[in-house]
Amino acid sequence: MTEWLYNGVIFTPPDPNPYEGFIYLIENNLTRKKYIGKKHFWTRRKNKSHGKKITKESDWKEYYSSSEELMEEVIKQGKENFTRTILHLCIYKKQMTFLEQKEQWDRNVLLSDDYYNTNIGGKFFVRERKIYEAKEKEITRKNDKWRKIKSEKMKGENNIAKREDVRAKISEKKKGKNHHQFGKSISKDHKNALRNSVCKKVTDGTKIWNSQTEYRIEHSTKTNRGKNGKNRIEIDKKIYNSLKEASNILSCSSSNIVKMLKRGEAKYLDFEERIVPMSSYEYNKRLTKGKIREI
Repeated sequence: MTEWLYNGVIFTPPDPNPYEGFIYLIENNLTRKKYIGKKHFWTRRKNKSHGKKITKESDWKEYYSSSEELMEEVIKQGKENFTRTILHLCIYKKQMTFLEQKEQWDRNVLLSDDYYNTNIGGKFFVRERKIYEAKEKEITRKNDKWRKIKSEKMKGENNIAKREDVRAKISEKKKGKNHHQFGKSISKDHKNALRNSVCKKVTDGTKIWNSQTEYRIEHSTKTNRGKNGKNRIEIDKKIYNSLKEASNILSCSSSNIVKMLKRGEAKYLDFEERIVPMSSYEYNKRLTKGKIREI
């Protein structure tokens, strides 16, 4: 069918036609590839003899877009293999521009290979997306290469920090008089201040604890920690030895995997529940806010 369709039926413009133009979708029935565009019902040109604008009907009835790729396929495959559909009838030119770009953005014509469109509004182009994707791949490739090189350099004897002779030298430099705290001592006042800060009684107005330590232990929290240093993760029934390994194989950031763990889309293996006392940061935070006080 070569006629324009509107709401599922062949379109016939009203007489007189109040519309400036329309937004359309042309679909290749063989490949299902599409094109979104706009077309005016009228052409307006100045008459050279008297200088006035003359309004004439455009070639909208035989129009098959401004896409060169689409026009080539229309010629090769025949007009009968393409469906032309009017999506919106527009009264004003600005309305046409707005609705055309809205349809193109909503359908992601630049991000999908299912569309002939190569740009939106002459400002955003498919070629720019492909350039960005190529650059991103190149950066990822270089980063992976650098990681491998760095990893090799840090293995075995190449890792200076793990060499016995280097460790011995560092240890020797920090022994006895060479240590930065050698000969220094804490004054009695300082010792008493530290002792008193820990040994002061704590109250929240309803209960009294004999010390900060006692309060922090009573307000301990449960947490999961790996058994024997193992932190295996299960995602989609696949097991990864660590969060870093899962991040590298799945090509996503560690933060995304942490979010998956929180949402229950992934889970830790080899973990056991442990009790951890309240941190000094949390204690001081409650003290500052007045939830507890020292007596």
